[in-house]
Amino acid sequence: MSAVKVKILEGGRFIVPAPFRKHMGLTKGDVVLCSLTDGKLTVEKRSAAIAEVQAMMARLVPQGISLADELVTERREEARDDRTGA
Repeated sequence: MSAVKVKILEGGRFIVPAPFRKHMGLTKGDVVLCSLTDGKLTVEKRSAAIAEVQAMMARLVPQGISLADELVTERREEARDDRTGA
């Protein structure tokens, strides 16, 4: 999508143009994440950001491995070691 000009309103507010909202699937009440990098403001739908992180983690964690299960196992081993003084 090409850039469009928007005006900053009172309180620093601006309106995301309707075609952008439609393309992003944004509706009233949705939560978005804003980030600033090298003077560029990025507005991202929260669910898109979560999906991006999940995809990144999926590339880092081998298939069939549950990080949650591994964490629980580690904590149980630490608790056992604490009890036995190991």
